[in-house]
Amino acid sequence: GLDHHLSTLQSYFCGEDAPSDVDLRMRVRCCGNSTNSSTEISYVDCANVYHTIMDAPSTTGWRNNNNNNKITTSDINTEQLNNNPNNPCIQALQELALGVHSLTDGPLQRTVTDIHMRVVCASTYSANDPPFHTDKCPLRGYVTLVGPGTEYMDATCRPWEYVALRSLGVDGLGLVNGEGSLKMARELEFIVMKGDYYDASVPKDDNSSSSMM
Repeated sequence: GLDHHLSTLQSYFCGEDAPSDVDLRMRVRCCGNSTNSSTEISYVDCANVYHTIMDAPSTTGWRNNNNNNKITTSDINTEQLNNNPNNPCIQALQELALGVHSLTDGPLQRTVTDIHMRVVCASTYSANDPPFHTDKCPLRGYVTLVGPGTEYMDATCRPWEYVALRSLGVDGLGLVNGEGSLKMARELEFIVMKGDYYDASVPKDDNSSSSMM
């Protein structure tokens, strides 16, 4: 199940030999083509994520979007599927990517072809986005491998709650209405949030889109 894959990611990315100071964003293609299946293509892209994080040369400061030695789809049968076909960490990344992609339905089902995957490994981390915002992308999945998880509202904010959260954070919400709708994901709990464009109509000339993870 999903718990097994999340535990696998934790063991690779949070163990003694785990990377540090990494903030990586890469695309994972989740649809096949005339040459390769979606399983083959997504495995290669997840292998790129894995090798970029685990095998990248040491650098000073944050490693961000390091695409050196990128594996291409033409290398599927030779380098990836034959030489390293059962890497548990790559399989776990692939399971998450294909799982999030499978959640797209309605108009999104015809247009979402990729998942944008982000992996952050850091002893200290501060998000750049404002707290308690709504994403523009259709869907976003979160999981915290070690430590406190993402805080979120499990009900639509009323205007005064939104103002309090954005201006004063959790303390502000407590002042105006308590914290009944505020939740925090547990360690290794995978949560999925809808963005502003989840139910948006898709333009007729729009042939592709992406979801976030």
